[in-house]
Amino acid sequence: PSSQEKTPLSSQGKISLKISNLEINVEIKGKILGLDPSTYDKYKVILYTWRNDRWWIHPFKRGGPGKSYASINNDGTWSITAEKHMVGATQAAAFLVTKGLKPYDTVSGFKQIKYIARSKTWKVDNN
Repeated sequence: PSSQEKTPLSSQGKISLKISNLEINVEIKGKILGLDPSTYDKYKVILYTWRNDRWWIHPFKRGGPGKSYASINNDGTWSITAEKHMVGATQAAAFLVTKGLKPYDTVSGFKQIKYIARSKTWKVDNN
């Protein structure tokens, strides 16, 4: 966020984003901690996967909630479809961004993404 706009924190302080489950061809689930729940509707979660020497938006750049991004539920949880083209990906990372952000199709590094919080990078098990 710019210096003029502040991200609303809950009483917990620091905002964190976690991936709790990643099942190829099913879904990726996680949770937001530390963000004021009354502001969840101003944010979304996007996911990038590492394939062919680049980070790719997953699963789609367009498509709405559950397809191109995850909305945040009242309890701070989120989920997004894990599509078949995730096969071949070796890592995944989730990002909390403002609702209006239009993500790049691919990025070479996370500095290109204007995020508020980022999950740890998950190793993708393609077996």
